[in-house]
Amino acid sequence: MNLLTTPSSHQHKWISYVLIIFTLSRIINLLAIYFGRIMAHTSDPLLYQLATLWDSSFFIQAARTLDFGRAFFPLFPLLVRLISLNGILSIEISAIVLNQLFLFLTLYILALYLEAKNKVFSVADIKFALIILAYSPMNIFFLAAYSEATFLFLTILALYFLEKDRPYLLAICGMLMGATRSIGSAMTIILIIHQLKRRKLSLALLFQVLISLSGLLLYSLYCQIHHGDFISYIHDEANWGRTGWIISTIHRWDYLKYNIDIAFLRDLLAFGLALLLSLVLFWNKFTMEGLLYLFFILPGFISGSTTYGIFFSSARLDAAVIPFYLALALIGRNNTYLKTMIIALSVLFLDQSWVLWTS
Repeated sequence: MNLLTTPSSHQHKWISYVLIIFTLSRIINLLAIYFGRIMAHTSDPLLYQLATLWDSSFFIQAARTLDFGRAFFPLFPLLVRLISLNGILSIEISAIVLNQLFLFLTLYILALYLEAKNKVFSVADIKFALIILAYSPMNIFFLAAYSEATFLFLTILALYFLEKDRPYLLAICGMLMGATRSIGSAMTIILIIHQLKRRKLSLALLFQVLISLSGLLLYSLYCQIHHGDFISYIHDEANWGRTGWIISTIHRWDYLKYNIDIAFLRDLLAFGLALLLSLVLFWNKFTMEGLLYLFFILPGFISGSTTYGIFFSSARLDAAVIPFYLALALIGRNNTYLKTMIIALSVLFLDQSWVLWTS
């Protein structure tokens, strides 16, 4: 039996549409990169920018050396190493190609998932959801050497298996999510709630929970063996920030303070928007998705492991996850005006995000 149990004709229909949307969005992204590089007056090679700027270099280094540390989890670098045929091919190109594959698969599974939500989304609504994801400003992270596209794919695949009531496959997705980002273990909580609502506590559920947690637990064991700290990724995350980078780059206190204020405002707005979108999910009875979104966005805020001690890249971490796009799809449902406005804003901010990346 096909794991993606949508009728074959529907699968083919969505594959064709996703291929068109994906291809056009990659062209638009390349144009945005081109104009962003012009506006930023940069002459750095494109591959260099996608594979070395910001945190990309840490993932590339992990894939090259297979030495994992700090807050960078191992699944994405391991997959990059695998795609590169153990380093025979370019690590940088392999990372970018892998992310594009995951984004394409995410769009396809998203279509099947929304279609499985009977009588909630029309075909036009599903196409809208695909468009806002494909043209999201967060494409700077879906295209570059970041683990966001991997996490995006695993999340929508897990939600699809949740919708189809396939707990063991859901547990496997939870395991892989936990090996990709620390918040991936939140899927274990969703698994437990889902199973207890439908079935009583059993040995099968305990086994599924163990599977789901195993990705994070195995990485924690690795951290204990290699770094002497079972939760080194939490401690490193708490110390992670951009203050030192800004100081070394700008050397002016007034400019430094200005940039901190801008970063705080940006991340505060992103966090507030994420909270509102979680309410949208709950209001529309997407309870599991709303809970998952809260589990994604709250840990960094509560723990204090945040940029400048307040938020840790909320603009990225709150908007580069599947629940964000599910909520936007619900807002734009059956409303052409809202769909048009959200798409226009996405494309506008997409261009600006590439200017920021290349500057």
